[in-house]
Amino acid sequence: MLEYAIDGVDGSAKTPIITGVKERLEARRIKVDVHSPFLEANQLIPEKEIYGYWESRAPEAVKILHEIIEKARRNSEADVLLFDRHWMTIMGELKYRSHQPYLWRDFIPTFYIDAPVSKTIDCSRYSPEVPWTSSAAKIEEYRTRYRELSDEYRHFIRAKYLVTSRDMPLESIIHAMSCTISDDLHSARERRPWILVRR
Repeated sequence: MLEYAIDGVDGSAKTPIITGVKERLEARRIKVDVHSPFLEANQLIPEKEIYGYWESRAPEAVKILHEIIEKARRNSEADVLLFDRHWMTIMGELKYRSHQPYLWRDFIPTFYIDAPVSKTIDCSRYSPEVPWTSSAAKIEEYRTRYRELSDEYRHFIRAKYLVTSRDMPLESIIHAMSCTISDDLHSARERRPWILVRR
């Protein structure tokens, strides 16, 4: 099984891109599982939002997310496992808020999606009530975090994309990601045809 994350700033069209990639790969008879560790974590904790953990309970947040990701791996029988957010979002909090980046050691190939502040604000799910999108300055702060992480951990970045507006067609991004994953899967099968290898 191959694993990938699709990660980046809020409002960068990650969800429709993941949906499109899944549909494109499944049309090629490639089995795909999609997991959203942060949303799944929010469903498990009393506070219903793991964001508040990063300031003083970072090890607990890491443990919860690690267990969710490992469970997804154990239970998946797919050819490809896609994560809607993974290490970039986690490191964005560990490095810049709790200052404990050493707590996370699980890195997988990642497609990083950037978007300008205007795109985040224009997203249908945008809310100034949540801390990470409470102002244009805060959105830009998170955007800077992602860009710095994509440079620092560039060997885990499979590709970078920029979604500039709500009306921007996503087909070219979906096509490029799907082809990359399909090619990787073919190469993995060529190397070890009796199994699929992770990472």
